[in-house]
Amino acid sequence: DEDQKEEKIEQTDQRVVNQTAYLDFAEKYQDAFLATFTKKTREELTESERKIIDKMKFSLENTKKDLNSVGRNEKIVSELMPVIPMGKNTHTEDDRGFKAGKGTKNTITPTSKKLIESNPLVAIQYEGVKTAWNSLPDEQRDLIGEFQIRASNKDTGSYTGGTYDHSKKKLTVTLHPRANMQNVFNNLNHEIGHAQYNKMMETSPDKIKKFNEAVKLATSKHRAVTAYAGSYRNAEEKATQRKELVMSDLDTHIANSKKYPERYEPVPDGTREKTEEQLTLNVEHAKTIYENETHSAIAQFVTGTNTHELTNTNKDSLKELFNAYKGLHE
Repeated sequence: DEDQKEEKIEQTDQRVVNQTAYLDFAEKYQDAFLATFTKKTREELTESERKIIDKMKFSLENTKKDLNSVGRNEKIVSELMPVIPMGKNTHTEDDRGFKAGKGTKNTITPTSKKLIESNPLVAIQYEGVKTAWNSLPDEQRDLIGEFQIRASNKDTGSYTGGTYDHSKKKLTVTLHPRANMQNVFNNLNHEIGHAQYNKMMETSPDKIKKFNEAVKLATSKHRAVTAYAGSYRNAEEKATQRKELVMSDLDTHIANSKKYPERYEPVPDGTREKTEEQLTLNVEHAKTIYENETHSAIAQFVTGTNTHELTNTNKDSLKELFNAYKGLHE
């Protein structure tokens, strides 16, 4: 009956499964975190302790707000997102509490380990990324050869929240006192999206081609699904222009070094060939980076923690994008 059907959906839908896991985490660790300060009244806390508590509460309360389906854009995403099955989650945990995929190793740099142990904001993010990683289906963890957790305490400027190196099958998530739990959940799921896309470029090129065409069509007259994905919309054109500029400058220098050897340093043998080869690879990579980034952005929506970054609210366009994503993974 309909009740059983709804219950089955809740047990298998990625958004429902993940949101439940993340919400449980947010509630559990907010209580555990605050309990460490219960021996003091707020007036007895140091200014630094008060700032830490306020930041942590703000971060987790906002996370819970979005996970309770009242976050910005949650309504339209929930309305248009098709049910995408979660997949089996059967891996066992290692001695640090991380589930291990086939051949996957979990690493933490020594410096990062010290920061995790000394900074309570980073410590709670560490527990959060563990929850997010353990909530993934087996097939996604199996894509990763090394899952590295880094922690940074860089005072100023930006830092990279996550990276994925397909050549090494290495996924890295960076924790930081300035980050929040949504950043941690989203960064992991975003990079997992890249791992999936890059793998399918090798194993299912026809499906990737169909998805790429759908992305271009769905966003041809509308905004990109997120501002970050949109920043790569003209990547191929920019990479091609850069290649032409760099090669033109290099060829001019080579010609001048032959004509005026006393004024221009000679270019080492093989430099032109290596430069052109690398720039050509950059252009080739740029051909699909917009679609790759769009896929990772949708992966964040699918996993249920990121609706506030949605920039394309055209229902027809979004429905096409979400269905293209589902078709890619069927």
